[in-house]
Amino acid sequence: MTVKKRRRGERGKGRKAGDDRVTSNQILGAAIDLFAVRGFMSTSLQAIADKLGVSQSAVMYYFPNKTKLFEGCISLIQTRNKAVVETQVAAEDDALIRLRKHFHSNLKWATDSPEEAQIILLLYSLAAFDPGFAALNIQVLQVAREKIRAFLLAGQREQLFHLKIDIAVCAETLHDSLLAGILTWLTTRKHLKDNKAHLKRLKAKWDELIASVTGVGAVLKKVPRG
Repeated sequence: MTVKKRRRGERGKGRKAGDDRVTSNQILGAAIDLFAVRGFMSTSLQAIADKLGVSQSAVMYYFPNKTKLFEGCISLIQTRNKAVVETQVAAEDDALIRLRKHFHSNLKWATDSPEEAQIILLLYSLAAFDPGFAALNIQVLQVAREKIRAFLLAGQREQLFHLKIDIAVCAETLHDSLLAGILTWLTTRKHLKDNKAHLKRLKAKWDELIASVTGVGAVLKKVPRG
């Protein structure tokens, strides 16, 4: 009798996803926690399985390798970030308020879920050395910049914004500031003397930048503080 040897990570015939009583989202949650603390290279699939109390094969059923698992983490984080940001926007908000809330709510997401923001920081680091992660990073950047571009287009339609530079360049400039502000806070937060004051100043800087880039001037509509 001969038995065909199954390759590592390959689904066995008749195997069900719930055999180890773990879901893909539970695996992603555990992976985010470990990646945020240990980094990508020092986190193994076995470590993630151990954290969940399941077998490594249970993890590999959903994610055959660590790269696929990390990509899944990025996708889940994008979904969670979108949920946080969109709940802050009201139907009656004009484009200026929506754009400012977009910045403020992204900061709220980062401060409420620093481990998720840490994964985005990790992606940027990995992208500098690995072509695959670089491609993933570009996709993430494109989605984020397109969101800001949509706000700018809405502001032009509403005759609120009067851009003096190309709209794509404007979107990139604003997103670069949003990203830099969050990542700077993320990497210095444990050493800040007054974290609350720092976050308040950061929001004010963003508001001033938005006013300048969009051409709305110093007169800004008040954004409700959550």
